[in-house]
Amino acid sequence: MKSILWRIALACISAGLLFLSLPNPDQDRLAWIAIVPLIAACRGLGPLSASLIGLIYGMIAHALVFSWILTVPGFRWVHFGLLACYFGLYPALWCGSMALFRRMSLLSVIVGPALWVSLDFIRAHAGFLAFPWGNLAYTQHQNLPLLQIMTLTGEYGVTFLLVMANMAIYELISNRAWRSALVVLALILATWSWGCYEMNKTHAPGQTIQVAVVQPSILLSERKTAAGRLASLERLEHLTRKAARQKPDFIVWPETALRGFPNEPNQAERIINLVQIVQTPLLLGTSEYEKYSLPVDPGEPVAKFGTRSYNSAYLVLPDGTLSPSYRKRLLVPFAEYLPGQPWFKWPSWIVDKSFHITAGEKPGYFFPQKDFKISPIICWENLFPGFVRPLVQNGAHVVVQLTNDNHFGRSAAPRQHNIASQLRAIENRTPVIVASNTGPSVIFDAWGRSVARIDAVFTAGTSNALITKGSGGTKYSHYGDFFAGFCIAITLLGFCWIGFHDRIASWRHSAGGRGQTRENN
Repeated sequence: MKSILWRIALACISAGLLFLSLPNPDQDRLAWIAIVPLIAACRGLGPLSASLIGLIYGMIAHALVFSWILTVPGFRWVHFGLLACYFGLYPALWCGSMALFRRMSLLSVIVGPALWVSLDFIRAHAGFLAFPWGNLAYTQHQNLPLLQIMTLTGEYGVTFLLVMANMAIYELISNRAWRSALVVLALILATWSWGCYEMNKTHAPGQTIQVAVVQPSILLSERKTAAGRLASLERLEHLTRKAARQKPDFIVWPETALRGFPNEPNQAERIINLVQIVQTPLLLGTSEYEKYSLPVDPGEPVAKFGTRSYNSAYLVLPDGTLSPSYRKRLLVPFAEYLPGQPWFKWPSWIVDKSFHITAGEKPGYFFPQKDFKISPIICWENLFPGFVRPLVQNGAHVVVQLTNDNHFGRSAAPRQHNIASQLRAIENRTPVIVASNTGPSVIFDAWGRSVARIDAVFTAGTSNALITKGSGGTKYSHYGDFFAGFCIAITLLGFCWIGFHDRIASWRHSAGGRGQTRENN
């Protein structure tokens, strides 16, 4: 019993270290030792027992990291428990599989990181269960030289190095494996040094642009009344005029800054007049509603109509023209749509209402100037590297993320959310602008540096910065997750070796048994 409790305590320590390494309190150095207690907790256990320890670790770690989700209206404790159990499955698989690999004496400092990356990749591509938020790479968002490796490997390269360091530290403590520890240390230092070189070398001068972000801090209570919506629009207008004094090339409003644009004539006229006065293109987010015809029976004399809603973005130009809309393509399951509809009915204890937001069908590209191409993304679309990468491949000079983290209050969630945009900027060497309703709003340059920000949450303000346009992407932009594929290949080879070893052992056992029988005869 003492041994079990001690192992559980070690798993809890690992969970706590992971939580402490993310915002807040953002102690990134702890990530380099966060998994060591978990590895120690699983030492000597079989696959099933190790999986249970991993499940405990995963549930506690994600319950701590995602504790902010309880502030979301309608999110209950039962949902929180389901979420923790689901995310706990990935560490459980890692710990159980590592128990098998250790039994085969496979090189843990290579197989362990490869397996972790493989599971992270699966989590990011798990259909409506995909949620790549708070990965290990997020812990290093302040360690910019290390993050530059993502131009080759994506965020999975940083995760690989972190897990490798944890494995090497454990082997050094338990088995005095100095050689492997020194090799891992040399690899990390080489990666960090290369990142320093990349950040400090002289680059060919690119075209610079001045951008401005408006953070209006529109409260949920304001959205519910006509007076509140009018007050928020007046605040947006005031902040936009203030931002325009710096003569930016374009101004950005956050996700759902408006409601009903451009179909409400008075509101649309007011926005167009504002843009014509400030003579600056305006990129804005809106909750858009569109009527469509319903099929009717031949005998019915009156046509029927339905309404579709979209989470959209528009670019308004100073000459009064309006771009085609970009409509959010990756909707949040159980918040913006119900998976499996209309073929599957979810029980009421999981979800007790339906959702009617419609997903967009194609990426959007806006042109504030003829030679300047912006690609907008909305809310959690920034979490998915494979979603942002094609935008840069198709020539986007800047990616603009419109978001509204109002529901998360003053928790760590908005800061964690912004890290994903920072990682996307580095992966593609393309600036990413985060326009947040309640903050923090940030402008990241192509190296992931925060060149301007409104750091306070629930504070209205503006921010301006001069940034260099992206110049076509990186190796990662063009070749994608080849490194993750390499890690998956290593993992599969490990499992194949286990199967091959077991077959050989079984064959030897049966051959030995037949030989013993002949001798007895």
